[in-house]
Amino acid sequence: MQNSMSIESEGSRCPLAARICAAHRRAAIAGLPAAHRRAAIVGLLAAFLLGGCAVTSPVSNPQADLDSHLLLAELSREREQFAAAVEHYLEAALISENPQLAELTADLALQANLPGIGLRAAQRWLELSGETNRAHLYTGIFRLRLGETEPALADFGTFVEGAENDAAAVARIIETLAEEPDADVDAAIVVVQRLVEANPDVA
Repeated sequence: MQNSMSIESEGSRCPLAARICAAHRRAAIAGLPAAHRRAAIVGLLAAFLLGGCAVTSPVSNPQADLDSHLLLAELSREREQFAAAVEHYLEAALISENPQLAELTADLALQANLPGIGLRAAQRWLELSGETNRAHLYTGIFRLRLGETEPALADFGTFVEGAENDAAAVARIIETLAEEPDADVDAAIVVVQRLVEANPDVA
């Protein structure tokens, strides 16, 4: 899973906090050892807890909100509170214009079996990067986990239509469904049958 992303800071009323936030993001994004990430997190918290910067306005600041959710997501991951981490990543993805953050959130939601959050993340991914066909595979999986068989089938169909090789796309869907933990077998069978019927050349 690719965890790298680029989120540019747009500035802050507090230079100290901005520098520490940037350091934290670079550490997390570059995949440095946990101890390094933890040090960046502690530094950021210390800046605020020690009164390094005062809140000067009650007006919401999107960049500050983004930084806050990324920070809380990393803290939750350090504590192995994965559901909370994915929730904060989703909130960050809904603020950010970077499709890689939405993709990361969808990946994490898939692993953590959080289909509701995952579906929103995948939809945001599509919104920011409409040419990313792989996101349709994710929306199909999440909808199937939510018991939405027909919408899932539509997403899988879109994935096949957007693929360079129909047979390879159908094979990938079947492989993915076969690996699904706690899969609804009946729903999966329906999806496979309908996909093969719609694509007779791949049978």
